Amino acid sequence: MIEFMKVRDVKSPQRNYGDAGIDLYMCNYSQEVEDYIKYKNPTWENDGVSFTPEGVILEPGANVMLPSGLKYKIPSNVALIQFTKSGVCLKKQLDCANGVGDSTYQGELHIHLRNEGYVPRLVKYGEKITQFVPVVYDTSSISVCDFQENWFTEKTSRADGGFGSTGTV
Repeated sequence: MIEFMKVRDVKSPQRNYGDAGIDLYMCNYSQEVEDYIKYKNPTWENDGVSFTPEGVILEPGANVMLPSGLKYKIPSNVALIQFTKSGVCLKKQLDCANGVGDSTYQGELHIHLRNEGYVPRLVKYGEKITQFVPVVYDTSSISVCDFQENWFTEKTSRADGGFGSTGTV
């Protein structure tokens, strides 16, 4: 089960039946939210980030870390992986750095956005801005050994050709 707790004034996360992602929204405006965004982005003025009562403006190339207004609890073998909403990306050219939230983190979930377009973009308070996809992962331990010449016992079609080598002659 995935549980969320509101720590700010924000619309509840939503996921429709069959959706992989859980939609998250920008917090509603308060002076405290604006002050917090400035605190979490100490170079905001030089980075092309500005504020209006409507939302946060990102100049082309600007990055910002935004509070989600939520804390979460997830099982120990689940991570919440941040992905861009396709409509937000298409309409506003806003992309996200694919953040990862794991079960040991107990702070507020944050959203990292970047303006990939050529014009300033407004991220409105209260609007849907990103999605987090819960992903089950392997929790087994890892091991590292010293180099061994014949470590792989059989050749595969991929072998060690690197990028673009699959399917080439």
